[in-house]
Amino acid sequence: MNKKRLIISVLTIIVVLAVLVTGGYVYKDAIQSRIARTAAVVSAQEIKPLLDSESRYIRQIVAQDNSTSRTIMWQSDSSEADAVIEYR
Repeated sequence: MNKKRLIISVLTIIVVLAVLVTGGYVYKDAIQSRIARTAAVVSAQEIKPLLDSESRYIRQIVAQDNSTSRTIMWQSDSSEADAVIEYR
């Protein structure tokens, strides 16, 4: 009976650890962003989120002729492969 209980306990611990590791990997961008925000608050840095976006330091690159095209750059902690900019 003791051996069976020990095996169940060990398996339960392994499953819980596997779930935590998998969840940490899946949500690593959100976790890193939260850690960065917490560190910024602790070190008294100012964080101004842009609406619901994770984008920061948005800037337009100035060229000789901006009438035909524009280059917009930003920094993000999350991967944004299909990012979209709405120009108003």
